Amino acid sequence: MKRFDTVLVSMGNGDDHAAMHGLLVARIWLLFSYFDLYHRKDIPCALVTWFVHPGDNPERDNKTGM
Repeated sequence: MKRFDTVLVSMGNGDDHAAMHGLLVARIWLLFSYFDLYHRKDIPCALVTWFVHPGDNPERDNKTGM
């Protein structure tokens, strides 16, 4: 089964010393929009689940980083 609901979100300048070079991983559950009456425009939104990077957890596999 193929999945096309995972995204990489850039958070920062891509510092080489940061985990995953400033990228966060999320799974998209729902894409929707609502109309903001005050600003009179559609506001795009997404309902996501964020995946937490393990950092330097000792249980992390050195080859895969998982």
